[in-house]
Amino acid sequence: MHDILIKKGRVIDPVQGLDKELDIGICGDKIAALAADIPPQEGRRVLDVEGRIVTAGIIDLHCHVYPGIFVHGIEPDIAGVSQGVTTVVDGGSAGYATFGGFPKYVSPSCLTTVYCFLHLGATGQSITPELMDWDEINVDAMTETIESNRDIIKGIKLRMVGRLAATAGVKLVATAKKVANHFNLPIMVHIGDDIGTTSPIPQNLTRDFLPLMEAGDILTHVYTGKVGNILRHDSEVLPELREAKKRGGDSGCRSWSDQHQLRGSYQEYDSGRIAHNYKQRRLPSNTSWSRIWPNSNNV
Repeated sequence: MHDILIKKGRVIDPVQGLDKELDIGICGDKIAALAADIPPQEGRRVLDVEGRIVTAGIIDLHCHVYPGIFVHGIEPDIAGVSQGVTTVVDGGSAGYATFGGFPKYVSPSCLTTVYCFLHLGATGQSITPELMDWDEINVDAMTETIESNRDIIKGIKLRMVGRLAATAGVKLVATAKKVANHFNLPIMVHIGDDIGTTSPIPQNLTRDFLPLMEAGDILTHVYTGKVGNILRHDSEVLPELREAKKRGGDSGCRSWSDQHQLRGSYQEYDSGRIAHNYKQRRLPSNTSWSRIWPNSNNV
């Protein structure tokens, strides 16, 4: 007898290559059965989820869940469990000088599992644009913060925006890599300067720092149309990005720019990914997110 029997759901499990209608029997906190047409009398509680997707907990690798410190931060459970996401990773809201409140107030206050990437700059994204000069970077303080919070901090974040990125962007990435490599952690690099056409960011900055990125590192906002994007002048994807992906780098999209501009490359750099332990697992291309959360308009 199963404690819970979930019937008629579309079960998607990329690890097992599953995408079909199956029933799931749960005993305690473990999945005890996965089969078609399990008799309903075998469940103490039966849930009919016909027309819905049943999948392992979704992980959002890039969000901001440090409200009060980052102006665009939201509560973890809003980005997390209320959206069907069991784990979120904060993308650099906090630097070493502002990180203290994260394990004290953010993580204990939510049902969602929360990890984070520590920002290269002292105050993270509490004031933007950040990284205006080298005084904001203290490698020793970063190292101490990571050593004391290895259970939460899973990488280093930096953004290719602002004055210091414009004049020493490659050196910034190298500095982040030095700290990350000490702990065997990845870096996440944000591209696309928010200032727009007046940005001081060199258009070739992304091309210049991509050779520094290694397996597990993450390039985020890859579909941005802003300065520092991944396109050459002929709208072809930078060859350095293709080489980085061959080395095992990841690319993620959280951009509202025109994706059709990527000539012949959209499928290769598909944004419809679920990231788990820095591995890429695709949902089927015909997945309708409205079928996962029918009442949600912001997924």
